[in-house]
Amino acid sequence: QGTPVPNGTVYESFGASGTIVGDTIFYYGGAVGFSFNSTGRLRKGVIDPEDPTQITWSELGMSPGAKGYRAAPLTADGRAFWIGGSAVTYNYNGIAYNGSGGVEPLNRILGYDPAGVGWTDQIDQPFGIMDLRGSAQVAENQFVICGGMEADQTVTDRAFLLTFGGISDLAESEELSFDIYPNPVSIGGSLTILSVRPYAFEYFVLGVHSKVIAEGWIQPGENLINISEMNIHSKGIYLWRPKESGEFLRLIVR
Repeated sequence: QGTPVPNGTVYESFGASGTIVGDTIFYYGGAVGFSFNSTGRLRKGVIDPEDPTQITWSELGMSPGAKGYRAAPLTADGRAFWIGGSAVTYNYNGIAYNGSGGVEPLNRILGYDPAGVGWTDQIDQPFGIMDLRGSAQVAENQFVICGGMEADQTVTDRAFLLTFGGISDLAESEELSFDIYPNPVSIGGSLTILSVRPYAFEYFVLGVHSKVIAEGWIQPGENLINISEMNIHSKGIYLWRPKESGEFLRLIVR
C-alpha cells in the first residue's frame, strides 16, 4: 500500500481522476465535502524510486476555467490531460447533487505541463462527454475514450480516437530572448547560445516523448555548449527552453 493522501477536503474527493507523468501522480477535480461540491484542485504525489510505496503528496492549486468531475485522464508528450467531464457534481443518473437538475458535459481538454508551462484549457472542442472512467492508449500518441454521457444525460456507446502531436508539431515562440546557432547542428557538434537577458537562467531540453533529458544554466552573452552536454546523442528534433518562461525553440540534430 502506498502513502495515503492527507486528511481533509484538499486531498479527499470522489469523482477525481488522475494519471502518472514520469515519477509523479497527478489527480484532479472531484467532489469534496459534505455537500459534494465540485473542485478544480490539482494534487500531486511524487513516487520514491527506491521505494514506490512512499509517496510525497502536495497540492498545486486550482485549474483555470470550469471545475472538473469524472473526466478521462491520460498522459501524452510529458503532460497530463483531462478529457471532458462536468463542472457540476451529479449522481449516477446525471442529476446534480445540488438539486439544480440535469448536468451538461464539458467540451474541453484540460492540460497540465509539469515542466513549466502550467495549464492549458482548450475549450470549444467538437464533442462534450462526461461520466468517463479512463482512457486506453493504443499507440505512442493515440488514445481511445469510450462511452459516458452526452448532453441531456444521454448514455452513449460512442468511441473517440484522440491523437496528440509531438515536438515537431509545436509552433516556436515568435519573440525570443535568446538565439541558438547553428541550428540544425550535427551530432557531436557545439552550439552557441546567445542570451540578451542581463541575468543567468536555467534551461531544460525535451527529447522523445517530451521527456526532460538535460538541464543547465545560461549566462548573459555568448555560451558555447557541446550538444553531448545536453545528453543529445542521436539525430532528431528536440525542444530547448528556459525553465521560467513560455519561450521555446526546436533544436534540429542531424
